[in-house]
Amino acid sequence: MFKSSLLEILRTFSKHEMLKFEDFIRSPYFNKKENVLKLFLEIKKYTPDLADENLGKEKIWQNIFPGTEYNYGIMKNLIFDLNKLADQFIMDLKFRDDNYTQNEYLLDGYLHRELKKYFQ
Repeated sequence: MFKSSLLEILRTFSKHEMLKFEDFIRSPYFNKKENVLKLFLEIKKYTPDLADENLGKEKIWQNIFPGTEYNYGIMKNLIFDLNKLADQFIMDLKFRDDNYTQNEYLLDGYLHRELKKYFQ
């Protein structure tokens, strides 16, 4: 897991962003998979450097699913899902900083819903 793109992305998050990302992952609007949250919480234990030997996939698996045999496919899917959430979180951070784009999308949404009085 040391060379995964997920860890590369997470290493760029500030302490504050890691807390916000945890809130993001806990939100059922963005994530409905409890095991993805468990994976993140396990990885988070090793912040900020995320370079601990305990970040091996099989070691993390045992902490998430104690007593269960390691399953490469499930672990790969969990990492993929968490990686996609990290991507979405980065986009959300960027979008929240761009008022012009927010207003443009809001206006487009009003027009799409035929709410012309709100558009004006």
